Amino acid sequence: FWLPAFFFPQGFMTASLQMHARKTRIAIDTLSFRTEISKTQKPEKLKGPAPTGVNVHGLFLQGCGWDLEGQRLKESDKAVLFVSMPVIW
Repeated sequence: FWLPAFFFPQGFMTASLQMHARKTRIAIDTLSFRTEISKTQKPEKLKGPAPTGVNVHGLFLQGCGWDLEGQRLKESDKAVLFVSMPVIW
């Protein structure tokens, strides 16, 4: 899902928790988010939808970069203000 397209992204995130709670019959109050950052920038390169949860894309970093291999923040490149984040599950 392209997260910046939503007017109220908090509602989308709550809906994803609610869908998981109904699917697994776990109380929604006991659930929390866990994220994994993929090694791809383009959502169309993913093999399919996430088995549980949702994949989001369209987020950006400001003032730093992202090391795809090391899966961590890095010093920003010279004259680069914004860097797109990889797809997040």
